[in-house]
Amino acid sequence: MRAWRELINCRSQVIAKRTRAKNTARALLRSAGVVPPKHPGLWTKKGLAWLRQLKLPTASQELRRDLLIEEIDTLIRQVRRIEQHLNKQAQQAPAVVRLRSIPGVGIRTAEAVAPSRHRAVLQPGGGTGFPPSVNFIDDEIFGKMQKDGVVPTVLAGDEEFLRRVTLDLTGRIPDPATVQSFLADSSGRRNAGRRRSARTSRGPSAATRSARRSPWWRPPITWSA
Repeated sequence: MRAWRELINCRSQVIAKRTRAKNTARALLRSAGVVPPKHPGLWTKKGLAWLRQLKLPTASQELRRDLLIEEIDTLIRQVRRIEQHLNKQAQQAPAVVRLRSIPGVGIRTAEAVAPSRHRAVLQPGGGTGFPPSVNFIDDEIFGKMQKDGVVPTVLAGDEEFLRRVTLDLTGRIPDPATVQSFLADSSGRRNAGRRRSARTSRGPSAATRSARRSPWWRPPITWSA
């Protein structure tokens, strides 16, 4: 689990460096009075080819452009290399595979929230009423709650859990057949299903539904006198 988390953190750091390099390149274009084309995107293969051939006002600007492109190319390769290692580890984790069956859940999200198969389940605080910690997100949240003296409420029942997770993932309440199937599962997998929730969600992804409803994606309102 530690190696997995280290790779995830490493990927985030490399992506942050790549983003800074891209922002620096855009700032260089603005300083040269150049407006990059919208199509193709600046960071696509065609966009980068356009950027390489672009004539800038000074030789110094062209040198900075070339160095930034080399840095971005290197960082892109590093991200891909890290993701190859992450994908290999994720394919060996059944919880990640099950979570990825949920529409809209990618491999990076699944690996962040999936219970670890590399360590035992921990009970933070020892008898303080906290539910078992199953991943590093639980560790962070429970640790903060304990530090602030926040006492957790009791765990939700199976029906309440199913309703909540289905609303969160699909924006809809579960249909009666899904509820009955979930509650009737006596195979010993229902508790695991409470965490993975892959069996409870079908339909449009939460990301798509959020994008449709979110006011941040709507055109701004202009007021006229």
